[in-house]
This record gives sequence, C-alpha cells and structure tokens, in this order.
Amino acid sequence: PCIIDNNATAAALAEERQGVGVGERVVLYVGLGRGIGGALLVNGKIYHGTTGTAGEIGHMVVKENGPKCSCGGFGHLEAIASAQAVVRTMIGLAVEYPETMQAIYRITDGRAERITAEQVFRLAAEGDTIASHLVDDVLKYLGNALANIVLLINPSMIILGGALAQAGELLINPLHARIQELCLPATSQSLRVVQGSLGSDANLIGAVTLALQDL
Repeated sequence: PCIIDNNATAAALAEERQGVGVGERVVLYVGLGRGIGGALLVNGKIYHGTTGTAGEIGHMVVKENGPKCSCGGFGHLEAIASAQAVVRTMIGLAVEYPETMQAIYRITDGRAERITAEQVFRLAAEGDTIASHLVDDVLKYLGNALANIVLLINPSMIILGGALAQAGELLINPLHARIQELCLPATSQSLRVVQGSLGSDANLIGAVTLALQDL
C-alpha cells in the first residue's frame, strides 16, 4: 500500500497528535518554508477538499501586481512571506544599501548568501531600516491572509512551522496582534498563534502517522 500526502498536511497531523496542537478541535497549520503550505484539521481529521488540494494558501493573491510566484502567478502570499522570499528580497534590497549589507555580513560571519529569514527578523528588531520595511510587508500580507482564513473557519489555534517560524515571538506577537485587529472579536478572541514544537521532524512524524492510521 502507498499513502501520498503533502508535507504541510503531514506536519499538521504530527503537531495535532504529538505536538503543540494536542487537544485542539480546529487547527490551522501554516508551513512557512521554501513555499507556503497550509492544512486544516477538524476534530482530528484532515480536510482535503474536493480534489485533495485544500490548504494551498500560499497561492492566495494578496498583492495585485506583486512579485512573481514559483507557480507563475503574481502577488501570491508565497512570493512575499515564505522564508525563501524573505531571504531573496532582503539580499536583493541590501545590495543598494551599504549599512544593511554590512549588518548582513556581521550576522552571517561574512557569508551574506547564508542569511536566514530568522536573521532578517532579528535585524529588523535591531532597527535596520531595510529589514524593518521587509518585515512590515511580511506581517501585513501574511496577517491579512490569516485574518481572512480565521473569519472563514474560526480555528482555536494557528500553528506556524517552517524556517520563518524560527523567528519565534518576533513573528508571532505582531502577527497575532494584526489578526486580532482585523477580525471580529467573536472569531479571534480565543485564538492562539503558536510556533510548532516538533521542528523539522514534524513532516517525518506526520508521514509515519499517516501510514500507521491506515494500517
């Protein structure tokens, strides 16, 4: 027997069964890595949609005439707020700003190409102007997208995974605040936004869980 699903779904299942989402009834998982993937679990069951493509939130159009996405579209959330997009945009902008480039060299030990999304958030927290503008954009468009999803499905928890989630409270606190600002109180007052607890193992644990539950 062969069981196929995507990594966001696997990670979501892992976090709900063995991670930070244990005991939650409606969970939205958002993987912020090379791309952006999502998964919805209701009462422990994965919602796959009609053709099995539910959760492709990375391809929500959030900015008209925005940057090109890997799928060929423009202005998709993935092209703005994925970990890969954050790093790519930061390096592209910093080339024209010597102070920012020096800050990148400092934080990466002289290897600018190795900067991570977490480090971009750290530079923003330290007051770097370019990093701050970039982080503000990420929080704006990711917050807008998640607020719309919260209004639609009313989850009790949003779990953030992937490389961008490593920014921790620098990402979670302002993101949660923006969701609260945009949503009706009844839909978001009990909502928790948290970082996944299983890290890079979430995909593997979820894959095993998917296989075991069908035996």
